[in-house]
Amino acid sequence: MSALCKPGRMLLLAIASLTCTPLDVAPKAASAKRATPVEAEYGTYSPQLVTRAMWQAKAPLPGMLPQEPLGIILHHSGTRRNTGLALEPKLRNLQSFSQRPVHRAAGRTDASWPDVPYHFYIDGNARIGEGRDVRFAGDTNTGYDTKGYIQIAIEGDFETEQPTPQQIEAVRDLLVWLMLSWQITEERISTHKDHAPTDCPGKNLLAVLPNAMRSVRERYGSARADLCRRSGSNPEFAQLYCNGR
Repeated sequence: MSALCKPGRMLLLAIASLTCTPLDVAPKAASAKRATPVEAEYGTYSPQLVTRAMWQAKAPLPGMLPQEPLGIILHHSGTRRNTGLALEPKLRNLQSFSQRPVHRAAGRTDASWPDVPYHFYIDGNARIGEGRDVRFAGDTNTGYDTKGYIQIAIEGDFETEQPTPQQIEAVRDLLVWLMLSWQITEERISTHKDHAPTDCPGKNLLAVLPNAMRSVRERYGSARADLCRRSGSNPEFAQLYCNGR
């Protein structure tokens, strides 16, 4: 689901707080493609999501492009955190904005997007919202190919404000779960800035990403070891992550 970085004024007003952000350069190809996630009893390693049903998402419009997730791109929303508005109405507002034709730039009217542009949205209170189905590419206002990437937006203008420790913890937990579910390696996690000329995800998020990724590596290793010790992990998970590894 792509990046909305550098959104127009109408978008900022519509969602009352949003933009984009990612990580280190992700290769365009992977050795193996997945059409379905790796199933396992993830337990505490599965982040608590505000699902589409919970925020009362409307059905996507026609026109979404199927994809196989090969990497992850991080964004900031580019607007200041708004902890006074719940995640559910933010996502409904974003979907309503996305699904109607709007002026995304001066003198230009773009067609509707089929759905919210991101696959996941982490709000100012560190709640994680489920956006577009990860099996469909996101949308973007910048010129890069979004196909093959899971798009994650973190609420805040990280050029001027700092991500909270709670938001970074939510990013960590979401990344670890997605890496295990879609067999995505750390090298395929990147930021919007790695793909397009933009300030997204903001200098202050970029500054804390190295430490955040160390935390991701530690939790990923612990999760793998713990899940491999359990008898409930399915045969595919064991083959991919446990047997002889």
